[in-house]
Amino acid sequence: EEKSAFFSPNSAARGTTGTCEASGFFIQLSTMSVPLYNAALAMQYFLSIKYSWRDERIYQRFERYIHPVILLFAFTMAIIPLPLDLYNRYYFYCYITASDYNDETQEFARGTRLQDDIFKSIYFVVVFSCGILVTGIMLAIYLAVRKTIQKSTLYDFGANSNTSNQNNNDGAGVGRNRPSIGRLASSVSSVVLGSFSSLGSLGSSADGEAGDRRRKKRAKRRDQRTKQVATMALLYTAPFYITWIVPAFFFFKQ
Repeated sequence: EEKSAFFSPNSAARGTTGTCEASGFFIQLSTMSVPLYNAALAMQYFLSIKYSWRDERIYQRFERYIHPVILLFAFTMAIIPLPLDLYNRYYFYCYITASDYNDETQEFARGTRLQDDIFKSIYFVVVFSCGILVTGIMLAIYLAVRKTIQKSTLYDFGANSNTSNQNNNDGAGVGRNRPSIGRLASSVSSVVLGSFSSLGSLGSSADGEAGDRRRKKRAKRRDQRTKQVATMALLYTAPFYITWIVPAFFFFKQ
């Protein structure tokens, strides 16, 4: 088969119309499916972390439906350009673009400008929509984890406060329930109870310091978990932007 006319001899491109269409097909297939799968995977993380869905439930309620939807859409968007002759040389690779413009007829030999614009518009809608969705999901995951950690902190503080109050009330109750058997007995009892109260206060102080240390350690671990979740969200979102959003901006300016 002869080399296609739209493979300019000034470029480094080599191949035939068939090989160009084949490579363009798989590029379009990945362009339509990969961003959607990124968004689907982010949604799986969200369902697992936010709502505690297990793998079986995720598969039954979400995964088994999303696979056919993404694949059907991606293959449809990759097959339609074939009969329209839209897979042509595009810089150093083959992609959807009208080619071989004839000045006399003022038409393209392969594809049309309108078809080119439609498919590129679909590309922008898919990429930017998935970018917004992934960003929103990662933000929602971070906020959900942070809220859970804050609730855990409040519960921890409340539990320790209740324990301290209960100890104080127990000590006060001993004094109130003490039977009155005379002024002398009352004085002796006050001294004895005061001594035990002092010892109890020392023990409570030691327990309080140990509790504070434990609370600080738990708070530090919670802060580390929050930072880990934020880092995970950033590491998931940043490559998506670098791989898809940034190139899409350059593609759009052209």
